[in-house]
Amino acid sequence: MRFKNTYFIFVLIIILATIATQVVVQYSINQQKEDAAIINVSGRQRMLSQNISKTALKIKGKEYDLEQCQQQLDDLYNEWSKAHTYLSSEYPSKSRTFNTPAIDTLYAKLESPFQKMSLSTQRIMQLDSIALMKPNIDTLLAYEDDYLSTMDQIVQEYENEAERKVTQLRKIEYMIGAFTIIVVLLELLFLIRPLINYLSKENQRLEENVQGRTQELNESNKLLQESNKALQRANTAVNEINTELKQFAYVASHDLKQPVRNIIGFSEMIQRKVNKNGNGNTEINSYIKYIIKGANRMDSLVNAITDYTRVNPKKEVKVPVYTVEIVEEVKEILVEQIVKTNAQIHYSNLPEVKAVKATLMVVFKNLIENAIKYNQSTPPIVEITHEDLPYLHKFYIKDNGIGVEQKYQDLIFELFRRIDPEIPGGTGLGLSISKKIVNGMGGSIGLASTDQQQGSTFYFTIPK
Repeated sequence: MRFKNTYFIFVLIIILATIATQVVVQYSINQQKEDAAIINVSGRQRMLSQNISKTALKIKGKEYDLEQCQQQLDDLYNEWSKAHTYLSSEYPSKSRTFNTPAIDTLYAKLESPFQKMSLSTQRIMQLDSIALMKPNIDTLLAYEDDYLSTMDQIVQEYENEAERKVTQLRKIEYMIGAFTIIVVLLELLFLIRPLINYLSKENQRLEENVQGRTQELNESNKLLQESNKALQRANTAVNEINTELKQFAYVASHDLKQPVRNIIGFSEMIQRKVNKNGNGNTEINSYIKYIIKGANRMDSLVNAITDYTRVNPKKEVKVPVYTVEIVEEVKEILVEQIVKTNAQIHYSNLPEVKAVKATLMVVFKNLIENAIKYNQSTPPIVEITHEDLPYLHKFYIKDNGIGVEQKYQDLIFELFRRIDPEIPGGTGLGLSISKKIVNGMGGSIGLASTDQQQGSTFYFTIPK
């Protein structure tokens, strides 16, 4: 702020000095024009007096027509008289300054010859006889030398005065110029130099700050590199653990399948054998059915776990897929349930999307299957619609089933979470698998709305 105020003060002084210089220069130009005009008039005044004397000599020598010479003399006299009035300080013009005392003294000296010559000229113009004019002509010529000598002094004095004025104005210009230079030097001394010192200190401070920030940044980069290395090690460990878990889940599910199938097979053999011998027991058959039912559920659960561990949509190549074809194939897969429940599946305006067909089919199958399975309406109705968003495809699967209670809405996508454990056939992994697939594709899945009287509406999105 201090530098700013000082700068404005110096700038203002320089502007005022520049304006003053322009005023002085303009005044000097105008003064020189006025002085040149006065010098020109005074020089012409001398010439007019000579012409008056020449015309009087012509009349005396009878060389020209008297009337014509008198007329010429009258014209010269009028101009000569007016010029004398203009130049004399006795009648100063408003357009110029007063004469100097020296010039006034010369004009006072000139007044007597001028009056004698003026009176003689007037008489010459009034008389008709050349004989009577001769004494006046002699008087006119007698005073001419004094008049011309004094006029020469006046012209010289005018020139000297003009030169003095020019010299004085030049001195003023030089003084203003010197003052401007002094102001500029003071500006350099009291503004520019302190400003340079200030900027130098600020630059040094900024360099120190930059060096400090650079050092902090280097340290942060080192910490970040160490963190990245630790994160890479952690990611590597997590990937190894995930790989081991997948292998374990696959091996475990594979090893469990055979015992479960053996349980189912031997249970069915026992059931047939008991019924074949004719001594079938209702209670025994009931127990066998529970065994087979539990084994089948275990088999479905093992298959679902295997499917869940195999899902990895991020590594699969996406291709253009018609979702209408996917829904039709899902209907063929679920044809037994559809026929058994007389379910109705409606869809419209389903688009072509870029996805992995097999995994996207799993999502549609799980949601449609749940819409039929958890539905006590007659008939079950499933409606599939699509919403085109700027960067996403959004699908809705609406049913008229039992709905989802409020307390379960945040839990239904967790592993092994079943909406209704009493309803047979579920594993609790369908929605978890669907969520894993959709999230892996860069989308989201959720429950758009639910009403235990009008069913549920699930949605999922996938990028375009």
